[in-house]
Amino acid sequence: MGKERFSAFDVCAEVSCLRRSILGLWCVQIYDGTEKNSLLLKFNKPAASSEERTGGIRGGEVSEARKVNLLVQPGVKLLVTRYAKPSTSSGKSDGNGSKEQQSGGPSNFVQKLRKHVKQKRLNDIRQLGMDRAVLLTFGANETETKLVVELYASGNAVLCDREFMVMTLLRSHVDKRKNLRILGKRRYPVERFRAFRMPTREAWEDALRGVYQEEERAVDLDEDEMEDEKAYEEEKKRREIERLANIRAPQTLRECLCRGFSFAPAQCEHVAAKAGVEKGMLAPLPLESEDVKGKIFESIEEEFRWFRDVTEGNVFPIPEVTCKALTMELLTSSSGKEEDKGKKKEPQIVEVFEDFSPHPMKQNENRKTVSIDEILGRDSSGEEKEEQNVFNDVLDEYYAKLELQQGVVQRNRAEAQALKKFEKLKKDQENRLKVLERDAEKEAQRAELISRNVDDVSNVLNAVNDALASGMAWDDLESMIHEEKRRGNPVAKFISSLDLKNNQVTIKLAPKEDVEIDETTGEEVVVKKHKPIDIPLDLSLSAFANCNARFDLKKKHDTKLDKTAKHHDRVVSDAEKKALMKIETLREKALPGAKAARTPFWFEKFIWWVTSENCLVLHSTDNTQAEMLFAKYANRAETGNDCFIFCDENGAPAITLVKPPPRYSSANGNGESATTLKVPSLSLAQAAQATVARSECWAKKRSASAWWARARDISKRRWDLPEDASLLPSGSFALVKGARKKFLPPAKPEMGFGLLFAVVASGENTSGHEKERVVKSESADATFYDEDGDERRGRNIREISSAEEEEEEEEPLPLLSSSSFACVICITSPFTKCSKTRLNNSITSTLRKLAKVTDALASKKSPAKIANLFPTSKFKARKPLLVADPSKTSSCNKLAT
Repeated sequence: MGKERFSAFDVCAEVSCLRRSILGLWCVQIYDGTEKNSLLLKFNKPAASSEERTGGIRGGEVSEARKVNLLVQPGVKLLVTRYAKPSTSSGKSDGNGSKEQQSGGPSNFVQKLRKHVKQKRLNDIRQLGMDRAVLLTFGANETETKLVVELYASGNAVLCDREFMVMTLLRSHVDKRKNLRILGKRRYPVERFRAFRMPTREAWEDALRGVYQEEERAVDLDEDEMEDEKAYEEEKKRREIERLANIRAPQTLRECLCRGFSFAPAQCEHVAAKAGVEKGMLAPLPLESEDVKGKIFESIEEEFRWFRDVTEGNVFPIPEVTCKALTMELLTSSSGKEEDKGKKKEPQIVEVFEDFSPHPMKQNENRKTVSIDEILGRDSSGEEKEEQNVFNDVLDEYYAKLELQQGVVQRNRAEAQALKKFEKLKKDQENRLKVLERDAEKEAQRAELISRNVDDVSNVLNAVNDALASGMAWDDLESMIHEEKRRGNPVAKFISSLDLKNNQVTIKLAPKEDVEIDETTGEEVVVKKHKPIDIPLDLSLSAFANCNARFDLKKKHDTKLDKTAKHHDRVVSDAEKKALMKIETLREKALPGAKAARTPFWFEKFIWWVTSENCLVLHSTDNTQAEMLFAKYANRAETGNDCFIFCDENGAPAITLVKPPPRYSSANGNGESATTLKVPSLSLAQAAQATVARSECWAKKRSASAWWARARDISKRRWDLPEDASLLPSGSFALVKGARKKFLPPAKPEMGFGLLFAVVASGENTSGHEKERVVKSESADATFYDEDGDERRGRNIREISSAEEEEEEEEPLPLLSSSSFACVICITSPFTKCSKTRLNNSITSTLRKLAKVTDALASKKSPAKIANLFPTSKFKARKPLLVADPSKTSSCNKLAT
């Protein structure tokens, strides 16, 4: 359908992009790819700058290290991809969404690569000469390993040591004619690839005569056969003589450029078009004039200069993608309504990718091309964009969309096949009705002719029966009938043929002529004469009996016709429903194609959730994550408002980070400006309750108190110890001098299950969520504090009075942020003694209520009635209100059922 394999110039452009994107990165894992013999190498790309790696969060964003996926498909392509490529091997997950199957293990080749390449730095990547082969060098000195990827023919991947001795390879290859052996534990013939040389006039003239530069593709001589240097030189001379003896002049310009300069057909056509050759690359040799030869040589030199500049990094490859129009027949309607039945397929023009090239081609000037901005889905207007690695980005999108386009074409063919099958069945049913109707009419006509010509039919039957009764042979009877016809016997002229084996005779009777009465003369005028009809007669029956037999056959055909017509509509309707159901299934089925891998947020490595006031809470799962939260993600500046929560119970997270709510355009209800928002007391209490629930209090079914402190008041050193002994172990923290623990009220170990719905920024209901999920409680400094040095005392959260609540319920539903909103669907705790079955039943019941709430919102019921659908006895704060998107009604109903 479209171009898939790399050419030598494509490899040159891609290698230049890879040198700028992955050179110097560390290979962290290797997987089997989805395609046959394909590989997926994952590299770890560090953060953008050292300041962001060590200085914490600036402006609410973190520059994280990320994975770079290098897809290697020998014989086809080699590129960095951002699309998820699930591996087919099993083992561990790399933490970035790629998980190997549990049924089988990685291939032997991947296991060998993991042993020698994993956790090594990519120190070099380059193209081998001007061939479609790439050399990747990992490690250095004694641990150096080289991976050779061949992108021509069937492709290959060869792992070698620093001396190019083959350690393992995908497939072995032996060519006795060229004495080429690519086998394990032998030296890989890396020098066999064509070296890059700028073309000369002499080389161009030699190529026109069929004398090409020696490619040195067969220099891997067996050391056992070549005992000394003299034998090696003799063998080399013998091959040279054999090569010169087999010289054959090229027939076309394409053959000359391909064999002489390793050009792909696209480059050949580009060179011919730029030189103005009339017949293009298929122009026969020798060429017309020396002027044409000179122009072609200039175009060849220009291509080689581009190759050299891209290899040296002086020029960035700018790709060009062409597309073509493809006509597909699509079903106009699949609703099944009476007015839609019988509609035909209408053709639709669809544009699909056809080819790509590393630079603009002359032959593509009159073809339709796709812009880079359109392929990458970016805005064409604006500042000048970085074009260094645009070739790799375009190819990544090209292959992903090409796979999707192929899936669309295949689905369209499957739909056409289903419709074709239905049309065939429908046509067969209609033909069956027509045949039965025609047979019934034919039998009725035969019976009518017999009844109209009873005497003649009786005479024929009597004559044949008398002859047979007299013992006349069958052949003599046929001869006698022919003789009587010749003599003009009126009885014999009705006989058409004899079938005495079946005791039948066939007669010919002419239907009544169509006549009209002439208005002037009043006489009958013959309008149309009908041809005689063959009627088989049973010799054992009389004329009237044969007539009745024909009427009986006619009745049988009528009965069968009625039954067939009765079931015809049902059969056709069932077949149409089956075809439409198959088409609907094909359309609902996900199209084959790669999906872009979502880049995880920086906080997804922790246990995270969002409070009712939009504060982000992060729990550490081990000491390493605790150190990361403290050193990397907490804003410990003097002006920072981040808080840490600790619980002295066993099993509790080593540290819990609570970040203040995001900035708003206006001041909050407490008068604090957008730049001085602090962690509210309600959010701090919710985070403390989650910390207690993750401790051993859950198993022991008891409550406990957590304490909090500002991030700037926490340190890794104890101030009361000498400096050389003050550093605490991993996962341990201490308060700075002068800081004190601020205890929170005792919290029950309760946890909830929730669903988070996103509000589209460009949606219709955006205005209804402008003031939702805002801060409604006082800051933690004003609520939780120490009194008279008692560390165990504190104030409860100020609850909203009933009057305030009633006043609040009259306002629009104030729950959610402008970007997303959540709904609590189930609350559980160890005090409820909730088993798995009971918990599942509770979740199912709650989901059904969620569907009811969605319908209630769609019908614009009051928020108070919606809130009463859920129990509120387990909430110490205000009533939890449940909200869902009205546009998700059908999805909620499906989820509830």
